[in-house]
Amino acid sequence: MWPINQIEGTHAKMKSSVQAAQKLLADLDARIAEIQRDGSRHPNWIAEKERAARAETAPKIGALIRDIEKEVGAVHAQRRFWGSKTMLLSQQMFDPNPAHDAAIRTRYMNELSLLNADELKLVAEAAVAAKNLPLVWQAHLAGRKRSDPEWRGIPLDDVVVPEQTVALNLIDECGALASIGHNTYRQAEGKSLTGLEKLEAARAQQSLRASV
Repeated sequence: MWPINQIEGTHAKMKSSVQAAQKLLADLDARIAEIQRDGSRHPNWIAEKERAARAETAPKIGALIRDIEKEVGAVHAQRRFWGSKTMLLSQQMFDPNPAHDAAIRTRYMNELSLLNADELKLVAEAAVAAKNLPLVWQAHLAGRKRSDPEWRGIPLDDVVVPEQTVALNLIDECGALASIGHNTYRQAEGKSLTGLEKLEAARAQQSLRASV
């Protein structure tokens, strides 16, 4: 599982590559427009100059996009971890020192096991209100061990893991960036986008705008 700063770093790298690719495409489009405006030239000459311009720029964009494609699969694989609230809560620590954290966890595990159902629910509600995520998780685990006939456990529906939404948004944006990069390369080669590709491109751009 990647930490949030690794996801942020990968997203920033991909965004930079896409921006560089789009700048190259914009320069290429301007160059081709200038070639096509030269009405004194034969169409064959114009076509050859356009092919030469694309042949010069497309490989540069392709190199940037290959870097993006190497990253997108790895970052997308992090969704299964960051999409699991229980997984994220299990990673929360009372203390950055592993030995101290283990001791605190053991203490709470023993104490919470001695509480009755109402007391355990009260501790859990207070922990959620205080955003004490490690204690919320310990209360949830203690609740899983109870066998009372009417016991329904400690719910996690109202628990918010602050970095979860950020991470999931960044992962989605990485997918959008990869899509934009792919389309940028196709345009640099002089290939038209299909209707589906245009729709996906619009969705990718909208996804990025919505995150700003």
